Amino acid sequence: MMGITHAATGALIGLAIGGPLGAATGALGALLPDVDHPRSMAGRRAWLVGGALRLVVSHRGALHSGLVAGLLVLGALVADHPTLLAGSAGWVSHIALDMLNRAGVPLLWPSRRRFWVLPFRTGGIVDRLILLGVLVALVRLVVGI
Repeated sequence: MMGITHAATGALIGLAIGGPLGAATGALGALLPDVDHPRSMAGRRAWLVGGALRLVVSHRGALHSGLVAGLLVLGALVADHPTLLAGSAGWVSHIALDMLNRAGVPLLWPSRRRFWVLPFRTGGIVDRLILLGVLVALVRLVVGI
């Protein structure tokens, strides 16, 4: 999915969990799994971190795994902090959205097996329709209609 789709979805989930601050951390959490990709929204802004990560992980590798997502959610639950939970939920939403792409994600990393649900193309019509739906939901939540 496009970075904007990830960010908007993370913001929507984060808003539901933790209000406006949750929306911000949900959006950030939804972008961070791609920090290791130099052309991603997170990778372009955090190029030093992304460059260092690329030395040890491959894109759609460990950062897209169920293990990392599970550890983040578990940590947020143990900390009992809505902002952390919103960020980790954003991370999980990123992985779920990437499963809508045939490239899939390594849910059982370090196993190389990739899991995907539907073969949609990043930036394609389905990606854009998901973005539109999420933006409509965000506006409805914020405005209260």
